[in-house]
Amino acid sequence: MVIQSANLKTAEYRGYQIVRDVFDALSGEGGDRLCQTTTASASSMRDELARDRAICDFIAGMTDRYAIEFYGRLRSESAQTIFKPL
Repeated sequence: MVIQSANLKTAEYRGYQIVRDVFDALSGEGGDRLCQTTTASASSMRDELARDRAICDFIAGMTDRYAIEFYGRLRSESAQTIFKPL
């Protein structure tokens, strides 16, 4: 049985957007400077597939709260968000 609630679909869509935007930011130009963990070494990899895999693994290891806060630091309209420690 699959639940087709509009509220759940909205949350699912928003979650997809957050994960996609974080991936795009980390894999884009200068993305290695946004995070000093796995993505820093991943950006120097010559094999694009290996770099993308490392970034996916990093994102997959994020908790929901961390992913939302990381996204908020990237995209929030509130300037105060950038100073909040992760």
